[in-house]
Amino acid sequence: MSKSMTVAAIVLLTIGVVRAPAAAAAGGADLSIGIKFGLSSQSTRMREFGYEFTEDIGATYGFRLGARSGRFGLEVSYFYASQDVRPIGADPPVVRIERLRLSNVSVNVLAYILPGSPIDPYMTVGYGMYRVHLDPYAGDANDGLNIGGGVDIRILKRVSLSAEGKRHWVRVALYGDKVNIGDWTWNFGVNFHF
Repeated sequence: MSKSMTVAAIVLLTIGVVRAPAAAAAGGADLSIGIKFGLSSQSTRMREFGYEFTEDIGATYGFRLGARSGRFGLEVSYFYASQDVRPIGADPPVVRIERLRLSNVSVNVLAYILPGSPIDPYMTVGYGMYRVHLDPYAGDANDGLNIGGGVDIRILKRVSLSAEGKRHWVRVALYGDKVNIGDWTWNFGVNFHF
């Protein structure tokens, strides 16, 4: 990730962290809780470990807690993604890996484009802790960034549907090597508003 993208992510996170609690205290915030599920695609190159992904797409699930006031929102989200891997070639590698698992807890700022509209697109940027496992072995954890966009669709006064795509960046140590883990996620969700 470039230095300018990192700076932009920090600026947007700061705006959201400052604005959301003030809006909630003033009674102007929309609070929500939601569940999400979807698909994940790794851009990580497992070939250097002697493996490849068995399929291009894996499954994800997670949840979110959010607060929104006007054009800005702040959320804490969790997601889990998993993809099976297989050895390349006839001889299995020395280290027998079965699956790559990625979990994340992050704080995200959302900037809504059409506030008050029943169909409301948004952009999001977040910072969080990522944990990478190569089953059946232990993994590593490190902080990372995500950026993406989505749309909220209000179907009832207190219920909305959401669709979101995100790109995640994190660098972890696996077997003594620094590895860039890059993940795309596409999630669909149901949110309940209070």
